[in-house]
This record gives sequence, structure tokens and C-alpha cells, in this order.
Amino acid sequence: MKKKATIALAFIMLFTSMVPAFAVEFTDISGHWGRNHIQRMADKGIVSGSEDPNTGRRVYKPDDPVTKVEAIVMLYSMLRETEQLISQNDHTSRYRSIMTSADIPEWAMRQVAYAIEAEIISTTDLAGFMKDAEPSPEQQSAAREEVAIYFGKAMDTEEEADRTATSLDFKDTEQISSNALPYVNLLVEKDVISGDTENNFNPRQTITRAEMAALLSKAVEALEDSDPIVIQLPDREDEDEDEDEDDDERDDDRRNWTRKEGEIQRVNTDTGLIYITFEDEDDVELYKVDRNTEILIRSIEHELISLKRDMKGEFTINERDELIRIDIEPRRSRFTGYLRVITDLSTHYAIVVESRGDSDNRRSFRITDDSEIIIDGSSSRASRLEKDELVTVEYNDLDVIRIENDYDDGRDDEVEGILEGPVSFSSYPYTIQVRKHNRRSEEYKLDDNPTVRVDNRRGYLEDLSRGDIVEMELNRDGYVTRIDAISFDRETKYEGTIQQITLGRTDTITIMDDDREERTFELAEGVDVFIDNDRSSLSDLRVNAKVELHLEGGRVVEIEADRLPRSDRVLQGTIDRLDDRRDILTLEHISQQTDRYIKTSVYVTRDTVIVGRDNRNIDFTRLRRDDEVLINGHYSNNDFIADRIFVID
Repeated sequence: MKKKATIALAFIMLFTSMVPAFAVEFTDISGHWGRNHIQRMADKGIVSGSEDPNTGRRVYKPDDPVTKVEAIVMLYSMLRETEQLISQNDHTSRYRSIMTSADIPEWAMRQVAYAIEAEIISTTDLAGFMKDAEPSPEQQSAAREEVAIYFGKAMDTEEEADRTATSLDFKDTEQISSNALPYVNLLVEKDVISGDTENNFNPRQTITRAEMAALLSKAVEALEDSDPIVIQLPDREDEDEDEDEDDDERDDDRRNWTRKEGEIQRVNTDTGLIYITFEDEDDVELYKVDRNTEILIRSIEHELISLKRDMKGEFTINERDELIRIDIEPRRSRFTGYLRVITDLSTHYAIVVESRGDSDNRRSFRITDDSEIIIDGSSSRASRLEKDELVTVEYNDLDVIRIENDYDDGRDDEVEGILEGPVSFSSYPYTIQVRKHNRRSEEYKLDDNPTVRVDNRRGYLEDLSRGDIVEMELNRDGYVTRIDAISFDRETKYEGTIQQITLGRTDTITIMDDDREERTFELAEGVDVFIDNDRSSLSDLRVNAKVELHLEGGRVVEIEADRLPRSDRVLQGTIDRLDDRRDILTLEHISQQTDRYIKTSVYVTRDTVIVGRDNRNIDFTRLRRDDEVLINGHYSNNDFIADRIFVID
């Protein structure tokens, strides 16, 4: 992650290290394993809790899940407290439009805007921060690996994560996503994060407020030993002069720059000469690569030695016929839709584009001097773009790289045929092979986010398979923006009770049917989950719940489950493990569905009543491994909470 601040001796803004003048006391953390961490973070002003509407007292709710928005807010507070903010500026105005479209709460906009500016999150991440609900959107809970990414990026001041070899020894390391691995590894090496008592990291499990306080506390310890990040401010007068000169030079120079697609024929690393053939041109052109030439391969900076024969990409050339930029296999996101808003803000144009296939999906972009505008096939200006016309936007974050309107050039905009195979994800942009009526097979590139419907239901690219009949819509560039498929694999249903859910490289669910036969199915990406007809998530499903699985193409696309009753759950068995720190016991008992021994984690709260052999109440610490116990409890989310525990003779 590139830092946007120069580490130099300058000044540090005051007040960032101030602590509250009074200690916050929470009424619901007494006896909780995370009490010390929670209190320490409260004393530093990093967490604050909330007021109980019934008692008027301050509560922390240590076992509640942390949302993604809350995680960013807490992270910002920690960075401010430890003087690790790379910028003291408020970036809210810069990102307000996209944060508003993502329903980010007003109270969190400054912190979320900072996270975007510091590259802790991207604007595309905001789509997963909130979920639709009535009467207003609700915040999405944060998974452990997501929080690890936030903290890892914020604390990776020396850019160690990408250079550090992964050496994790968690039992479930393979379940950690590849983009999270380097940051989890970094936090483990800094003693900021660890696994559970069974050495599992549980990457997709939601993180609780108590766990978040512990993470913050350890991160503060690690950062308090670091030098503060300070920001060097240039002389204002000099800065204004430099900016004016830069603006004039940029306007004069870039107005005549051109960008061409081409292929490298030869590279001489000794002389810095490169030979290129451009599309629609037969001649080989010769250019000099000097220290001012920017070289990117898949959007990552490289040296001349990395360029090879037959590499294809885009080459930017100035009016003096000098090679300014080499962009090999550029990774760009595309969005096709109708231009609903275009506003001239003097420094740039702000636009809003409504998805061609989903009127509720709108995205905000920024057209700058560096953006390429193509209207009716020719280079043009942003002021000539017309409201409500169909456009295709190539973008990086908020910035438009290229925007082009849709016009009739005689090219096919609809294709009908039979799929020759599934979508190819081996390179970007993704591709799909279709056999048309003349038996000719053609490959088509996919737009960044095409609409997919399979058998008149919303689908995903992964749902498409060989033999499907498809009708596809293409944009001006020939990219597929919509796919309507008819599958010959009719939907199949299976019923049973959940035995196991495994989340990893391949997500699976195992159920037991009425014939007591176990079956394991692969879960499709984005599988829909409903519990008692309420939309839910995989984490809400519980062992022994009755389910109906809907399969398409051999994979589960929808799960309908019955909610287990809250109470009247009785478990009897032997204590296999005791976790005094977290007040959790592991019970080994016989499953009523399978007649096999299984192990269940049982949470003990301050409301749990524990009765010893002499019929007297005892503390959790009096329980012993191998004690035979009878437990009456209930499920909360996916956790079994003990109401009463009876030690049996």
C-alpha cells in the first residue's frame, strides 16, 4: 500500500494524543474475559460503548458483533490516538457522493473517507458495508479476516506484508482468503492477533466487540513503540506557484497525448529501445524508454527488463512522439449504463451512471484532465457528453480512465448460441466461448459486472455451463453486458438436516436425509439463505436444522431452513475441555440425529446457573474436565448458550 504522506521531521498536530478527562465505566463487562482490554481502550477514548435506554447506564455489549463501519471507526480512533494517521485532513467532501450512494451513516463518513484515502479500503468495498432492510439499511457484520485486512494495511507502514513469507500454522489456514493472508501473517508476527484455543483463526467468523477491543489493545501496544507519522507541509506560497506551473504544463502537454493499443516486437535493455506494432498499422515503430517513461504490467510498476516480446498493452505517446507510459495488460474495471447526472465542478466533472440492467445500481465517477472521452468514435470533450445516453466507463477507483458513448457502427449488439464451456477466469477480462448458428465458435470478452440470468432467475457467471442456450447483449466495444441462459440441468431439491458446513476453497454443506444417509453438496458463490422465510447468511445456519436445498448445475444455489427453537434444548454429555478465559466449555455428547459422538461449544454467561453435585450453586471455575453434565440452553445466532448446567453424579 502506498502511503500518501512523506515521513519527515515537521510538525505533529496537537490534541491527537489527548485522552478523556474521565474514565468510562461499563456496567456489563464485570467478569468478562475482555474487561481489561475494553477498559483500557475506553480510557484512551478509542471505544465508548452506548447508553442502555432502560437503565441510562453505560454498556459495551462485549459479545455483540462488530460491523464493518464500526471497525473502520475504531481503527481510525486507534490511529489518531497513536499518532499514526497519514493525514489530518477531512476527506469527506471528496468521497461524499459515493459514500451516500452506499448508505454509509453520516457519523462515520470522516473515518470511512480516511480509510478510502489511505487505501485501507476501496470504494468498491463500500458495497458490502450495508444491506437492504426496512425501514432503513442496516450495517453488515465484519468477518475476522476482513478486520485483519483493515488493520494490516493501516499498520503496514514499511510495506512488509507483501515481502513477508507466509508462515501461519493455524489449522484452518487454507480457509483464509489469499488477499488476507499477508495481513494476517503480519499481525501474527506483531503479536496483534492470534487463533482460538484450538489454534483456528476462523477467518469468516464475525468478530465480537470484546475481541475487537483485544485487537485494538494489542495493536496500540505495537504502535506505541513506533515513531509517529508526521506530515511535512511545504511553504504555501511556493506550493501555489508550483501548482499553477504544473497545471499549465499539464494542460499544454496532455491535450495532445494519444494512447494506442499495440504489441511489443523487440526490447533492447542495453540501449532502452523498444519496437512496437500498433493495431491497424503495419509498420514497426521505434521508441526510446527513459527514466520518465512509466512502465506498468497488470497495473503494477516494473522496470524495462520486465518487458518481453509479444506483450500486448496500451502505449501513451506525447505530441513530441515520446513514449510516456507503457501499460501491459491493464486491469481496468468497466461499467455500462445510462449517464443520469453530469456536473461541471471546474476542477473536474462529476457524473452518475445508472446500470443498464439494474436501475437501482448507480455509481459515481470523476472525469479529470487525464480522462479519455470518446464520442461517436472520435476523441472529444466531457462537455459534449449528453445526459441519459448509454456510455461505457473504464475506471480506477473513482477516476474515469476512458468513457465512450454507445453509437451504431454496424457491429452486432446481440448474440445467440450455445455455450462451448464455462466462463474462463484464467485471464482478465474474463471470456466466454459461444457456438453460433453457422457452427462457428467465437470468444467474447465479458464486461466488468455483466447481468446474468439462468432459467429466468438471477444467476452468476459460475452458474453457466457447457450446453446452455444463451442470448447475450454486447456494448460498443463488443464486451458482454448481459447473459440470459436456459439450462438443461433442471433444478433439483434435497431435504434433510444439517450435519456440517465447511467454508474453504470449495464451500460445502453436508446433510442427512430421511433414510439417514449423508450427502455433501458444493455451495454456489452467493448462495441465497432463508431461515423461516427471512433472508439470512450461512453463518446463521446451525447443525441439526432442517433444510431444503435447491440445486442448479450440481451446486446449491438456495437454502431454505427452519429455525431451531430458542429454548427446550437439552444436552447431556461429558466435559471435554474448559476455557476459563472465555467461559466456554466443550461438551462431548451423542447427536440425536446421527447417534454419533460430537463436540459442541457451550457458552457460559453471568446469567448461567451452575448446580453442583450437592445441589448448590457453584462457579464456572469449579467445573472439571470429564464431569458428566446436563445442560439446558438455547441458540443465539450460531452459538449455544447455557441457561442451566447440572453436574451429575
